[in-house]
Amino acid sequence: MPHGSRSTSLLQAGIEPGRWHCTSGTPSSAPRSCTTWRTWRSGCATPTTSLCHSLAWTPSLDPGRKHRFPPLFRTRGRRRVDVNDKLRDNLGHAIANAGGPTAPSGKVVAELMFGFWRYLSSAAHEKTLWVPALHHAFPSGTDRAAHVDGPVGRLHDLRNRVAHHEPLLTTDVAGRLSDLTGVAARLDPRLGQHLLATSTVSNLLATRP
Repeated sequence: MPHGSRSTSLLQAGIEPGRWHCTSGTPSSAPRSCTTWRTWRSGCATPTTSLCHSLAWTPSLDPGRKHRFPPLFRTRGRRRVDVNDKLRDNLGHAIANAGGPTAPSGKVVAELMFGFWRYLSSAAHEKTLWVPALHHAFPSGTDRAAHVDGPVGRLHDLRNRVAHHEPLLTTDVAGRLSDLTGVAARLDPRLGQHLLATSTVSNLLATRP
């Protein structure tokens, strides 16, 4: 499937046509998608990150195929580590929580945490996942490390800090917003525009003392 067609169908599946509102301001100012409203209340950084995760970072999964992540050993210090061990474990829990091996892929995707998706673009998976499959989700010329893995890694760190209620006083929040909208726009320009229009991060940064 061409990049544009794949991204557009993914967006349509994630946000109901009648609820696609690129609005700004507070939740009461205009109708928003249910996904945006549910995540808005958790803060300003979290909804933007969550929406990108739930709509875009979701390649197709067959719930019955945990062997999509066979053992993949890399050297970490003096140890040989199976970098797919945690991915298989996360996927196994997601399949079980979704209802078992016959669960629809969409249900499995809904059970997977951001940490699962974050490592799919890592250097360890360049030959086994990025080259044969994941790069097709992005436009030609996308650099795995510079345009995807780097930004997604920084966003993962930001998400963890927000989730743990850690201070962001020394965090480059504007830079992280740029990371997120940059990855989203590469997946689909409409998604990048939607995130920019609905995020309250820029307004919050403009009013900081």
